[in-house]
Amino acid sequence: MAKPPSPLIALADLDLLGPKAVGLVKAAHEGGIEWVLLRAKKSPRKEALKAALEIISSCPRLFTSLHGSESEREKVGAGGIHFPSGRLASFRGGAPKNVVAGVSCHLNEEILGAFEDGADYVFLSQLFAPLSK
Repeated sequence: MAKPPSPLIALADLDLLGPKAVGLVKAAHEGGIEWVLLRAKKSPRKEALKAALEIISSCPRLFTSLHGSESEREKVGAGGIHFPSGRLASFRGGAPKNVVAGVSCHLNEEILGAFEDGADYVFLSQLFAPLSK
């Protein structure tokens, strides 16, 4: 298990933020945010990876996690990855131990399972209806 870099994480949903995402993440980092999770479920992958690369290169002290794809995490050099519930076990099998890995959970049982599978942190999510769905 890897230690998360901060108890506070900023979630940057590139689908919602659009072209402003990079500037907003930079501003959040300048304001003290040390860790950001980039989420882009609907954005074209090429655009999402371009934004991730720009954020990582312009904010080298910002710890960056990507939502959902180990190959994309490796490609951009992000330090962390985040999965939907139930997807972590297959990643942890051969993953580098220094990669911070998290999981979105919706039930108490999923939280326990995520930690058993090697999660470094979990989100208990969807307490309210999300704007993005």
